[in-house]
Amino acid sequence: MKILITGATGFVGQQLVGSLTQHQLVILSRNIIAAKAKLGEQHQYWSSLADKTDLNDIDAVINLAGEPIVAKRWSPKQKQLICSSRWDITAAISQLISNSSNPPHTFISGSAIGYYGAQGATPVDEKSSFHAEFGHDICQKWEDLALQAQSQQTRVCITRIGIVLGKNGGALAKMLPPFKLGVGGSHR
Repeated sequence: MKILITGATGFVGQQLVGSLTQHQLVILSRNIIAAKAKLGEQHQYWSSLADKTDLNDIDAVINLAGEPIVAKRWSPKQKQLICSSRWDITAAISQLISNSSNPPHTFISGSAIGYYGAQGATPVDEKSSFHAEFGHDICQKWEDLALQAQSQQTRVCITRIGIVLGKNGGALAKMLPPFKLGVGGSHR
């Protein structure tokens, strides 16, 4: 199967690429040299979707692109970057799928548990209501843009990813230093 992946150089994307070795992967990356260094030379690389008119030769799309949400302070400029890095690529993919006479059969598009907003101690599942705030607004539009690609030929799946922990990255890398210094939580 030929799979287009965006956001492949991120923590989740790298794990995904490593597990899809039996497939032909097309990696969309702004920096192909750095992507090849992380992911290997064996994949096909695209630097942009701007020169594409359709996705007829792609079987599935996995969209994980987006500026890290916890990387920097949420200034107005950073908020715009967080939004546009998700919305623009998702809109472009949906448009290319819509333009295709033989579109990908599956479009898996990232989203986040931020869709639900701050819920306090209330348990949340996919049927839960949301609390309108910046996190929800990002995810709602991101999901709406992905769902525009849904048709009889293309199934759209939204993945609301939570906090990602891993031995070699994700949120755990940022959480460990205070715990190693003994200030990360109570010792009862």
